[in-house]
Amino acid sequence: MSVWMKGILVIFSVFAIFILGGCETSVEKPLTKDGENEVQGAHDAVKREISIAADVKSFEMESVQKEEQETESKDGTETPVGNNEESAETLEETEGSSKTEAANSEDESAGESEAANSVNNDSTSNNEEEKSTKDNTSQDKTKNASKGNGSNQNNNESNKEDSDKKSKTTKNTLVYSIVISDSEVPLPPTEVEVKEGDSVLDVLIRITKEKGIQMDYRGGQGGSAYVEGIDNVYEFDRGQGSGWMYRVNGIFPDRGAGVVPLLSGDRVEWLYTIDLGKDLGADLQPFRR
Repeated sequence: MSVWMKGILVIFSVFAIFILGGCETSVEKPLTKDGENEVQGAHDAVKREISIAADVKSFEMESVQKEEQETESKDGTETPVGNNEESAETLEETEGSSKTEAANSEDESAGESEAANSVNNDSTSNNEEEKSTKDNTSQDKTKNASKGNGSNQNNNESNKEDSDKKSKTTKNTLVYSIVISDSEVPLPPTEVEVKEGDSVLDVLIRITKEKGIQMDYRGGQGGSAYVEGIDNVYEFDRGQGSGWMYRVNGIFPDRGAGVVPLLSGDRVEWLYTIDLGKDLGADLQPFRR
């Protein structure tokens, strides 16, 4: 309790004692009606003052208790200035740390987003490159296939040309010769083209025309054909048994030259005999009937 409150209580006690003493004196003496009224008024006044003083005292006591409670509360809860500053710094550090962590989190999120975008871009780029590679590979295959087809066509054409050339160069041929005597050979062994269905006479007519060799025959070109003279040498020019005979692959056929067919690779010889073929060793035989 404060000093001034104690002083007020002392004064109030002295004043109360003084009033009570006066009242006792007045009670002891007989009072008149007026005196009684005065005493009663004094008592009422004293009671009012005591009640007011009690109320003041009660109010003061409540105020003092409230102040003491507030002081105690302040003493127990108030934080020293240094602690407040430290708390503020700690709060600022916490806020800064939170901001830093938030910034780092944002940076990390941005980095992750950029990384994801980079991965997506890389994946897209790889897909485009793979697609481009696949498209290029497909185009290359198509080109190669086209080239291959073109090459095959060229090869086929080349093969066809080669075949045609071979067919032209490898014609069906035979060897044809005309001999009068050992010293007279109008046509030495010569390769001659033969066509399908050609007879001995057909080829003789063609080759003598090509080589400019005189040749004469009668009876047409069939079975009755008969060769009279070659290179201006005729039958009977060198005796009664002289004339022209032919031989195919070493055989003297027993038919006329107009009906004996020829094949590729045959060897045909026209020979002049002076003794009905005996000087040539002729032995007529059936041939390709």
